[in-house]
Amino acid sequence: MERENKKDSKLRLDKIIGLNIRRERTLRGVSREELASMLGLTISHLGLIERGERGATSVVIEKLTETFKVSIDNLFKEHTRTSLRRNKENRAPLPDTLKNRITTLAAQLSDAELIVLEHTITGILSMRKFNKLSEEVEE
Repeated sequence: MERENKKDSKLRLDKIIGLNIRRERTLRGVSREELASMLGLTISHLGLIERGERGATSVVIEKLTETFKVSIDNLFKEHTRTSLRRNKENRAPLPDTLKNRITTLAAQLSDAELIVLEHTITGILSMRKFNKLSEEVEE
């Protein structure tokens, strides 16, 4: 019985750490490929960690805290839906490198492709408004 509880606790903790890694990576606009390279992992191994199917080693956790400039407890926190929403509202601006990368990519698009990009962004913003309204109705 105690052995099962330890196993369940480990699986739960692996899931929390994986979700937090994915959250931190996404907030910074870093692709899975980029982060895997920074950590010296394969993309599939990082995917297993992010899904909580494999635990992150202490070495990987240390590299993550250095890469993301976060304290180790940020990777172990269980976030509620409300705290995630609050984090999105208080999130730091996108890194200049991501802004530059997006600008560089957009500059390579044709006028027709830029119109598609504009519609895509408008759709994303509309979904954000819809999701915000849905959350307010739920509360």
